[in-house]
Amino acid sequence: ESEEGAGLADPETDEYVTALTEFYDEEFDEALYALVDEAAAIYETRFPHEQEDPQTTGYEAERLLDQHFAPLVAESEAMFEALAKELGQRDPHSLSEDEIETIVDRYQPSGELVPSFEDFFGSLKKIVKKVASKAVDLAKKGISIAAKLGLGPILGKLKALIKPLLKRVIQTAIGK
Repeated sequence: ESEEGAGLADPETDEYVTALTEFYDEEFDEALYALVDEAAAIYETRFPHEQEDPQTTGYEAERLLDQHFAPLVAESEAMFEALAKELGQRDPHSLSEDEIETIVDRYQPSGELVPSFEDFFGSLKKIVKKVASKAVDLAKKGISIAAKLGLGPILGKLKALIKPLLKRVIQTAIGK
């Protein structure tokens, strides 16, 4: 912001701030909370609170929950890789929102997912649509960074967030 308080001095910064606020999704939050509740239920069932060694229990619980969420991590990462490859080959200036939606909707997990995983996966697809659409919009408006990066690298960055996000879900569930 300028010192005079006249607002954001850089139109690109203004676009980025606007884009970030548009990415919030209540359904995604709900899907995350459902995963935390599921992980907490597994933890409470498998590890009674009277365990002698809390450090060993924590390690075992984390390992168990990592295994539980491994299919979701694998499917989510595979989706980001496939969509990054397909969308990354396209020119962001000529890509339409409908094309993005069609490409993302066409992607299906390789196996059956449990309902809570399906909800999370569906929420991720919704976020991919938002991010890709916004990146294309920014590229069309001449925001240089969006056009330079392209959709592939942007989705690659999001893919890198899946494991830490689900690690956080596990840690929250264990601490619940």
